[in-house]
Amino acid sequence: MLVAKIISSYFELLSTKKMSHLTYGQRYEIAALRFKGFSLSAIGTAINKNKSVISRELFRNSDKRNNVYRADLAQVKTDKRHKVKSKKISFSKVIEERVTQYLKDDFSPEQVVGFFRENHIKCVSAERIYQFVWSDKKQGGLLYKHLRTKGKRYAKRGNLKGSRGIIKDRIDIDERPKIVENKERFGERFSYWKKS
Repeated sequence: MLVAKIISSYFELLSTKKMSHLTYGQRYEIAALRFKGFSLSAIGTAINKNKSVISRELFRNSDKRNNVYRADLAQVKTDKRHKVKSKKISFSKVIEERVTQYLKDDFSPEQVVGFFRENHIKCVSAERIYQFVWSDKKQGGLLYKHLRTKGKRYAKRGNLKGSRGIIKDRIDIDERPKIVENKERFGERFSYWKKS
């Protein structure tokens, strides 16, 4: 009966926990409870978070020099990490118009992204631009014609029916004219080997 009560209270605790970032107040409480020697589970219960969240927080944001967790340092480290973290950029109409213009000027999606980054202009990834081009093609657009391959698939190597490396209208070496054997015409021998 005691085990059932513990399990039900544990699941009740899990259902009330929300997936959210730790606040400065929670970080302060972690630091205080950690200083007093509380376990990760006890700290997690106190601030209504899982012990894995506490463990990750201590690993990420403790002072690496002396392995002490301080709330103010943890908050600074978190803010710095969030500031550097790349943000999702939506493919807005403004970005779409710019990308379309550069694609029509025969820039590749990779060149578009590179140009935008170099000039500190917000842009989506090259993969997202390719997705835009293919959706444009499905709607009857012609942006795909400005790509390097113009929408063609690359030929696979080893394909028996492929035409890679085959010279069109070639003549077999056994069927060449006999005059070629004399090597008197230009191109049949290298003139720079001839001593003067």
